[in-house]
Amino acid sequence: MIVLSLSQIDWLLLFFALVGALSLILFDQVLAAAVIIILMASAIVVDRHMPRHPRRPAL
Repeated sequence: MIVLSLSQIDWLLLFFALVGALSLILFDQVLAAAVIIILMASAIVVDRHMPRHPRRPAL
């Protein structure tokens, strides 16, 4: 089983967001690409500032 730390997951999300944005730019949808980049960057910032709570075990 592959276990990634939160920072690695954040980098993976940012990588996929940039790949998606670049593909949109190739199709001349620059505004949509900018919105995706802004949303993903803000999601990462919010995730880093949220307090971490331990997960409850499944019942």
